[in-house]
Amino acid sequence: MKRSQAVQLRNYIKKVQPQAFMMITNSSEIIGKGFRNTI
Repeated sequence: MKRSQAVQLRNYIKKVQPQAFMMITNSSEIIGKGFRNTI
């Protein structure tokens, strides 16, 4: 996600649901149910 997209998403969420919790983080690996290994 580009930084500008994250800002737009944050603004939208704040408008629609001001009490919502949102967390964006960089990740290099995600494992678990629902995620596929693409190596």
